[in-house]
Amino acid sequence: TFGYALKFSTIYNVYFDLENRKYKKEIVVGPFKTGKWIDLPEIDYISVFRQAWSKDSDGDGRTDSSGYVYDVNVWHNSSKHFTIYTNGYPESSLEMGRQLAVKLNTDLLDATDPQNKEWVDL
Repeated sequence: TFGYALKFSTIYNVYFDLENRKYKKEIVVGPFKTGKWIDLPEIDYISVFRQAWSKDSDGDGRTDSSGYVYDVNVWHNSSKHFTIYTNGYPESSLEMGRQLAVKLNTDLLDATDPQNKEWVDL
């Protein structure tokens, strides 16, 4: 029971300090926080990517009934990425990706339909 309680009370945050070109991935459990500032690599682009999701595997309510979640990923060094946001609704994820791409002055790839990926005009 403690494991499930811990899982459902954990919050993941990502912070950007664009002035100093740093970011921090933070994990919060109740009043406890952990994370450190890391130099922001040269960003290639932002993508919003659809992936299959099973209610049996997570159960955290991040998705609608479509069976998919949408990750906003920051791509750097040609093939490396980190996920900053996950949501079950493509519109919300695209808006997050759009805002981040504008702030980071980079491109946005809409991969919410894997068969029809397209670059978004910002």
